[in-house]
Amino acid sequence: MFAVEVSVHSQSREDRNKALGKALEKVTSRLTSDNEFTQNPVVKSALDNAAAYEDQYQYLQIPDRTGKNSSRVLRVTFNQDAVMAFMCDSGLAIWGADRDKTLLWLVIEQGGKQGFFGCGTGYRD
Repeated sequence: MFAVEVSVHSQSREDRNKALGKALEKVTSRLTSDNEFTQNPVVKSALDNAAAYEDQYQYLQIPDRTGKNSSRVLRVTFNQDAVMAFMCDSGLAIWGADRDKTLLWLVIEQGGKQGFFGCGTGYRD
């Protein structure tokens, strides 16, 4: 939940700080269902100061399929307690670690009859 990878242009401090902000934004998006979370003042402040929430980071070179080119990635792990603290301060709704599975019911009508389509069982009345 609190570890993420983002692409980065270089290992400069400026590029790292931008990438840390993007990484913390990804982690924050995992924790809330509010689509406008980046507009929250507490979250905005945290994103601007993302390095304060980081536990560790490392740079990786990821080769493409051909093996000729590679892209640089920053792998970041954020401090869970610190991130949860600013999320609680933000007042945003927070997803719990235990999330419901997605549920989808598909109703099919055939020959004037309706029935459910079940996973692995096909159509049934």
